[in-house]
Amino acid sequence: MKFSGLKAAITGAVLAVSASLAAPASATPYTEVGDAGSTVATAQLLPGGTTQIFGTNSTSDFYLFASLGGVYGFNTYGTGFVDTMLFIYNDTGTSLLAFNDDNPYPNSALSVFLAAGNYLVGIDQYSHCYSAGDISCFASDGSDPGGWSYVINISTPTGPVDEVPVPGALALLGLGLLGLGGLRRNRKAA
Repeated sequence: MKFSGLKAAITGAVLAVSASLAAPASATPYTEVGDAGSTVATAQLLPGGTTQIFGTNSTSDFYLFASLGGVYGFNTYGTGFVDTMLFIYNDTGTSLLAFNDDNPYPNSALSVFLAAGNYLVGIDQYSHCYSAGDISCFASDGSDPGGWSYVINISTPTGPVDEVPVPGALALLGLGLLGLGGLRRNRKAA
């Protein structure tokens, strides 16, 4: 009787700690530092869990983010009736994976499945480098008047997610199970 209460307490503690270690980090907004720029080299790295980007466009801006895998939603809006365009490229900027100009006008929105890995998300205004196949177009794009502010919202992934268990949580779970086995063995011996 005494051991069953202890067993339940240990099991509960192991599960609670395991769940807290495996929980994703809380979402955070990110504000552009200086100019995010128009090239892979100048793209700003987003911290994990970023769900909003606040920035000011000088030409076009690109951000590098890490996908956990799944379906992501992106939407934008700019100030002063700016017609935003939203771009998703592979991490080298050589392949356009998703593009949207008007959904709804003057903002942009898209939903795209991204495997686990790194990607570039970019924003510009119509019609600079419209639906450009690679990021090189933006580096030479000096015709954008810039100076407008924007927000890019990034939804957390839905659908299939490539999750990797946290090693510490698995080790803790294993220790808990070993402890439970030891309790059972001691109980049988007594």
